[in-house]
Amino acid sequence: LMVNNIRDIETDKLASKNTLAVILGKKAATYLFLLMIWLPFGILAFFVLLYPATMLGFLTLLLVIPATVIVLTAKTAKELILVLKLTSFAALAYALSLAAGLFIVFF
Repeated sequence: LMVNNIRDIETDKLASKNTLAVILGKKAATYLFLLMIWLPFGILAFFVLLYPATMLGFLTLLLVIPATVIVLTAKTAKELILVLKLTSFAALAYALSLAAGLFIVFF
């Protein structure tokens, strides 16, 4: 995940590893990460228009909002590791809740 690369920007620079986060810099990489975790909710809004039960996917915001706040205010690598965990759980929860919503609609 991008947040893991953001955490390692300084050590990656020293090791001459040109990850996307190193190339973009911390600020731009952080904004790209935020775009990547918030974009699925824009997509979900279209699903909700067609299949209202997919609204369950918005429960994932309970994980994405704290991850957003932490990544914007993080001062230590430990905080970014927490964001990595929250993002992983959010991706799983998003997939399961979207699948559950579609299951309700079609079955």
